[in-house]
Amino acid sequence: MDRFSFQNNNFKLNSLSLTQQHYLAARRRMTTPQKQPFPAIAGLVLFTLVRSGGSSTSDCPAGYICKLIDGVIANPIQSTNCSDLKNQVYDAGYGNILDGTYCPEGVETLQNCPVGRYCEDPAEAPKICPEGYFCPTKTADFTNFKCVDCKAGAKSYPIRLSTGYMIAAVVGAVFLATFLYLYLRVTKHGQKKNEDNGRKNASKLRAREHARLQRAKPILQKIDRRLGGAYIVQLNSAGELVDYDSKYLFNAIDTDNTGFLSFDELQKALQLPSSQLHVFIKMMIDAGGVSSSFANRMVSREVVSREVFADSFLDTITKFANFDIHKDAIDLFEEIVREHGVSNPDEISLDLLKYSSLSLFLSDKDILKLTRLLQLEIGDEDLFELDPPSPALMIKKKEGKGGSSSRLIDLGISSIAKQVSSSIAKQVSATFLGAKDVPTISKEDFAAKYPSMLQVVVKEDEEQLQQCDIRFENLSLHVHVKKEDVPVVNNVSGRVQSGAMTALMGGSGAGKTSLLNSLCGRAYYGTVSGKVIINGQEANIDEFTDIMGFVPQDDIVFAELTVRENLIYAGKFKLPKDTPMNNIKDLADEVIADLGLTRVADSRVGDVTRRGVSGGEKKRVNIGLELMAKPSILFLDEPTSGLDSSSAMVVIQCLKHLVVNQGMTVCCVIHQPRKAIFKMFDSLILLGVGGSLVYHGPTDTSRQYFTNMNYELPEGESLADWLIDISSGELEPNSGRMLLHRQSSTLQEMSNIEKASINRESLYENWKLHCENQSAEDIQKPEDTLPHSRTNKPGFVSQTWYQLTRCAILFNRNISAELQDAFLYIFSLVAIVLLEDPLTLTSDLQLGVPNEYSVLTGVGNGVEENIIFDNIALPNLFSHARRGMEVSTNFTTKTSIVICVLTALSSVKALTQKRIEFFREAGSGYDINAYYLAVNIFDTIRVSIKMVMLGLINLTFRNTAATPAAMLLQFILLGWIAASWGLLFPLCVAPTNVFMVAGFFSVFTSLLLSGAIGTPIEYENIYDVPIVNVFSSFIGIPRFFTESLVINEIKTTPEQHGFTWADNDSSIFEKSSYFLRYGGNDSDVYGMSKNGWYWGVLPSIFVGLTIRTLGFILIHACNRPNRLKQKLSSDLKNNSSVQIGSVLFVGLFTGFAVIAAILFI
Repeated sequence: MDRFSFQNNNFKLNSLSLTQQHYLAARRRMTTPQKQPFPAIAGLVLFTLVRSGGSSTSDCPAGYICKLIDGVIANPIQSTNCSDLKNQVYDAGYGNILDGTYCPEGVETLQNCPVGRYCEDPAEAPKICPEGYFCPTKTADFTNFKCVDCKAGAKSYPIRLSTGYMIAAVVGAVFLATFLYLYLRVTKHGQKKNEDNGRKNASKLRAREHARLQRAKPILQKIDRRLGGAYIVQLNSAGELVDYDSKYLFNAIDTDNTGFLSFDELQKALQLPSSQLHVFIKMMIDAGGVSSSFANRMVSREVVSREVFADSFLDTITKFANFDIHKDAIDLFEEIVREHGVSNPDEISLDLLKYSSLSLFLSDKDILKLTRLLQLEIGDEDLFELDPPSPALMIKKKEGKGGSSSRLIDLGISSIAKQVSSSIAKQVSATFLGAKDVPTISKEDFAAKYPSMLQVVVKEDEEQLQQCDIRFENLSLHVHVKKEDVPVVNNVSGRVQSGAMTALMGGSGAGKTSLLNSLCGRAYYGTVSGKVIINGQEANIDEFTDIMGFVPQDDIVFAELTVRENLIYAGKFKLPKDTPMNNIKDLADEVIADLGLTRVADSRVGDVTRRGVSGGEKKRVNIGLELMAKPSILFLDEPTSGLDSSSAMVVIQCLKHLVVNQGMTVCCVIHQPRKAIFKMFDSLILLGVGGSLVYHGPTDTSRQYFTNMNYELPEGESLADWLIDISSGELEPNSGRMLLHRQSSTLQEMSNIEKASINRESLYENWKLHCENQSAEDIQKPEDTLPHSRTNKPGFVSQTWYQLTRCAILFNRNISAELQDAFLYIFSLVAIVLLEDPLTLTSDLQLGVPNEYSVLTGVGNGVEENIIFDNIALPNLFSHARRGMEVSTNFTTKTSIVICVLTALSSVKALTQKRIEFFREAGSGYDINAYYLAVNIFDTIRVSIKMVMLGLINLTFRNTAATPAAMLLQFILLGWIAASWGLLFPLCVAPTNVFMVAGFFSVFTSLLLSGAIGTPIEYENIYDVPIVNVFSSFIGIPRFFTESLVINEIKTTPEQHGFTWADNDSSIFEKSSYFLRYGGNDSDVYGMSKNGWYWGVLPSIFVGLTIRTLGFILIHACNRPNRLKQKLSSDLKNNSSVQIGSVLFVGLFTGFAVIAAILFI
């Protein structure tokens, strides 16, 4: 039954007067079948026959209403002129509520003018609504509703085909077409393209390796002849070099059979000048991948070991083969022109150097340096000014086609390699750091500069980082577990020496990661005690986190960004705020070169859902994010986990390069490293179960230490695995037998556990005894000055902008997912619009007033007559409008539920998809306020665009009687509130449940708490009970959307529809609001207007602001362990900035909530 029908009027029978009760009783008699006496039945039959027989004497004339008695026209006819009746009702203070009614001949009651017609005169028949206008039920003036697309007599608002609103359909089609295109492109062609690229890359690698060997062929053949034909070169039938015997070559050069090649032996074989041979030996040792201490001893003695020779001789001699050959410059230039299809053969892009054969004998870092030096406007005269020429090394330089001349250029490391890095540093910075486009170079300039600049690149020393030496004494970490403090690091003393690689090893439960976290200030989950000494001075480790980098075990990077983009954004956040953008980009290029990522620099990193770089490359990107802060010390948690042996070797080699060439300090947890990897570490910290120290010292003396304790390394077993077995207590001394726990006997198993525990205790005691017997460490004394901590990081505004720009890139890279979301929006709204009734504003219902003649004509004749009119006539006079309002309410309710759910879930993704990345950045000191603000801003823009699109689609397919801007604004505000809740839930709900919680909340509050459905909360309750009003306004997401859209439409209707009134002082104002409670707190809601209703705009804005401010509070209060933060209670006690921030956000939250509540009430 209609909720607005007479039976459901909101007044009680016992509160009415006797006269009112009389009419209610009459109404019940009329609607209840009763036995009639014979005369009454005969009279009714006679009346029916007279009417059907054509007699007009008993018909009600046109323009009149007639009195009925028991359903029969009174005899004689009692009638009232309909025009006079309208005036009578108006004079009684009810306005023009009878406009749009007419009184046709032969009908005894008032009739509502049907939809598609208008009735100017009650005595005239309804007229067809002209084209270009829409006439809802009970229309008197057709000009009230202009409708450009309406045809004559239109029954509802048509699909809007004019004024550009079809753009919505076009947008939807474009979204769908783009999505399908991208989907087909990725699924159909992506795999084939990746396979082709893989084959091309493999082919290029084979070609480059072949070219490298052929380039080394003449050099090796010369050496072979000098050594008397040692047959170190292996040629194929075509005379091409396929391999060489490094072992045979080493033995041929090592004439004294010491296992080391001396300076004189190498000079005899290579016949290099002394100045070059010094550099050659150092370069070969640096590239050999041995421990720093061993490398330093070889450099000081100028000898090369067998393993270093085998690893690095070919690469080093190939570099020296290309130093002073002018022809190679021309060949290299022409090679680039040929292989890359350069259009201008006399000019190339310097960016192409990294893809040329230079990569055969130069590292990525060297090629980067060469590229930068070739950009300098510098001639040989400038080089001469740096230092007088020496005869150490000479090269010839052609000067034009007209002739040639010889110049002596000092290429010794004392003259150019050092002085270019210092004297020209400013010129380098001013030249290439400010360059935005990739520079080019002519063939002539390349041939002139290449030989000398190549020498500079090879011999130039890299900039050294500030030293950071950490010594720790009696360091412990206790974790509170089940009301007990459990030690996970137990009185450990040691040192992480500056400029060295330290390995942290041990079995499961040894506390490796806990010790690492204690050293770098990340042990937030426990209590750290002991002394930490940095560069010889006792200090608080938390004060130096800016110069420390921490690389987590998991590769937490942005999969959508390229390698270079990831590094650049890391530099923006980590480097000082005044760092120029070009400097950040250059540092990113250097890090890319250091980590061997040049060939994938512009490739997206990827993840499990999208193809990207390899696992080893992703691990190096993970390291590179920390290197962008130029840390003095780098902590890594198992950097080789999940990698194959080859990829793990590359990662460790990159770290070793940083240690050897830049003086970086590296400390990493390493698990079961292969032999070659373990040898690269300079120092070892070996822990046993429970976090106690088993051994700490050089890696090359670790075997001897345990051998002295009667442990024997089995033949063929890895040294690292052997050490871990010893530290766990599983390996017994003397016998070398492992204690196996999986025995058939439980007693035997318990015995083995006890033995392992005894073995560990023995190891702990032996180490303590060893430390007591040591007089002093034979190591270099650290610097006595503390490293400089950087505190001028980018501010809040800068970080917010960086986050916004990154959000834009991520959005663009995830455009296919956004298109899917947009398709769901479009499909859902179009389906609702097509399935729901079209917009008619009112329903085509007739009055049906009981005892109509007496009720209508009695108005204005007394108090009781007016009361009867109020309670009986008004509900029926406005039933057509209330029914139309119900239709609009049903549509807006369904629309709002779908939009709320989709928008909330879409906004949830904005935070959950990058949850781990956020935790890493927050732990690294990024401003989380800037992050959350940027996400809010970008998500608001993204959602608003979708809401405008939905609004346009709604205007296209459903239309509106009000101004389109009013509808679009309500769609935007609905998205604003729904997105606010979507951005709140991920902060306080676990990722596994957040989507279910957000979806349930959106549906539940939209259906039951927004006031539209009617139970348990309806608009009568909202406006009568302030608490209900506030609760519904905050929690019911579509509360204002539904009300505003409905009022937008019915506010356009004239006063005969019962909602708007020309005179707000009339008595009908309050009576109307009694039936239609929408907008109950707005005193101007009943004024007729086609400009829309905006009372709910400010409340909607402040509701969203309140929810989002609560989000700022929750992002600080929740998930603190994941962000490496102490408990909030501790920070509130000890951190003044946290106290100020808490007061600020709580104050903002309270202020927004109070303003919103005031606006509601």
